[in-house]
Amino acid sequence: MEPMGDRPQLAVSCSTLDGAQVIELTGELDLGSIHEFDEALAAASPAGVTCVDLSGLSFLDSTGLAGIVRAHQNAEECGGELVLVAPAGTVRRTLETSGLVTLLHVVEDRAAALSSRGRTPPRR
Repeated sequence: MEPMGDRPQLAVSCSTLDGAQVIELTGELDLGSIHEFDEALAAASPAGVTCVDLSGLSFLDSTGLAGIVRAHQNAEECGGELVLVAPAGTVRRTLETSGLVTLLHVVEDRAAALSSRGRTPPRR
């Protein structure tokens, strides 16, 4: 077991692409890193489109899931949209196992996220 200090951390990169806010996550989204994700979300406007790029995420625990759900609820309450982009591997399986992949707007790449803005996500 790795000591806590040696665990991969979460890197967060924020940008704007075609009017949408993009939050790119790399590493692990868990109890030890949720505050970094929350800070990035706080800087984004919940009334707009926020794409959370999960392609670089290697781990997602229940704390991370809860943070994503809070972000989704906040966006909906403010008339915005949260789109999860490119979850893969264990992150995608975590979303599927939790049932959230059917409740949240999940797309395979940024182009799909930008082209689907304003549309209700399909229920799987």
